[in-house]
Amino acid sequence: MYNIIKDILSSLQQKWPGLYILIGFLISGLMLAEFAELAWKTLFVQQMAFFDHLIIGIVRYYANHNLDKIMIHITTLGSAPFYGALSVLILIGLAFFRKWLEASALTVCLLGGGLLNYLLKHLFVRARPDMFHVIKETGYSFPSGHAMVSLCFYGMLAYLISLKISSWTWRFVLFIATAIFIVIIGISRIYLGVHYPTDVLAGYAAGSTWLFFCISLLMWWEHKNNT
Repeated sequence: MYNIIKDILSSLQQKWPGLYILIGFLISGLMLAEFAELAWKTLFVQQMAFFDHLIIGIVRYYANHNLDKIMIHITTLGSAPFYGALSVLILIGLAFFRKWLEASALTVCLLGGGLLNYLLKHLFVRARPDMFHVIKETGYSFPSGHAMVSLCFYGMLAYLISLKISSWTWRFVLFIATAIFIVIIGISRIYLGVHYPTDVLAGYAAGSTWLFFCISLLMWWEHKNNT
């Protein structure tokens, strides 16, 4: 079944090279609609309060001192200082090998995601949870910056790496591992008491919107310059 799907996708890519670009923009639009719906249900009609408290209760049920320390380390992997420093190292490497397009894509996706998150936070001005805090955070809560920007950064990084991998199996493994990593970062934000679950989900929706938009633009640019 996997080989059949792979062959179908390869055939579609050869016959309609612009199809993946269209699909990318469509996914971006769907994620934007999902974000808008989540924002409406969470902040305006208050339909997600039970969900938030249910998930927080489940996550905090397993809380202990050792897990506190683990989650603090995990959440650092989605912090601006960490992926900021990591991105600088990666960009230096890309510049050394003259991979200007890849460097530009990663930069635009990361900085654009960060800027969009800042604007969205100040648009919705949701206060952070006040039930408990393992760590202290300032600023607004919706959408989660860790969830949104880590998805943009690590998602784009995974996509760029996948372009150098010929095996569809290993591409799939890469994307699944990246998704799990990003989800764990989101869970750490809930566990530490600095975000509601809906903040994290909104971060994923907004981050996916921007990520797929950037990937689609990158594919369009490559297609334009190869024809």
